[in-house]
Amino acid sequence: MGDESFLAAHPKPVRIVWAEDDPGMRAHVTRLLSPPYAVEAVEDGEAALAAARRQVPELVLADVVMPNLDGFGLLMALRADPRTRTVPLILVSGRVSENALLDGLQAGADDYLIKPFSPQELLARVNVHVKMSRLRREHEALISADLQAMNWLYEVATRCVQAGNNVQHCLDEIVAAAIALTGADKGNLQILDRTSGILTIAAHKGLEAPFLDFFRTVGADDASACAKAMQAGKCIVVDEVAISPIFSGSASQQGKR
Repeated sequence: MGDESFLAAHPKPVRIVWAEDDPGMRAHVTRLLSPPYAVEAVEDGEAALAAARRQVPELVLADVVMPNLDGFGLLMALRADPRTRTVPLILVSGRVSENALLDGLQAGADDYLIKPFSPQELLARVNVHVKMSRLRREHEALISADLQAMNWLYEVATRCVQAGNNVQHCLDEIVAAAIALTGADKGNLQILDRTSGILTIAAHKGLEAPFLDFFRTVGADDASACAKAMQAGKCIVVDEVAISPIFSGSASQQGKR
């Protein structure tokens, strides 16, 4: 995915904090990055730190030599704060020695931009680190959601064990957990008697008549999702009945669910 398409897929404005004490350079870089980026340009490291703490940015771009708090001091302060620890930071400096470059990277900077730099180089470096930052945060969010789901299911299993012979309580817990994990507003758990072909709702939450009445007469030839599962003898997943090919042309799309 190219940089333009990546930013288009993430419509939320990409905020960058840019710290530079020279007004001309501060304005020049701001013009180069705006748009597509929302740049908050500040005059020193202290102002950059305050801006980052007020609203965590996608990226911090900072000159090394600044009054009050220089680029290295800003870097250490950001890395010491749990809220900004993973925010990518690019140091900018006119110092071109190899030691200066190594000092910046060893201090925890994600990149080092040497003055003078071209607009193309600036945009390329910024684009790469913004993209990596967003992908990393999305990955971390997925891992966090998975861990939360696992903990929830563990708690449900524990409560089911504690319920002992109270099967209905256990089924109710399972339905409640499924609704919470999927973000649904209602749900049910159905049990099929394969001998009689009768399908009954064993547990539910948020459902009322006529939905519950419908399941007293549901059969394998019906157009509902459960009937399709009965016919196929396997799991049927339907994200949206109105557009699902499973129900193409069926009466269920005309409101008979």
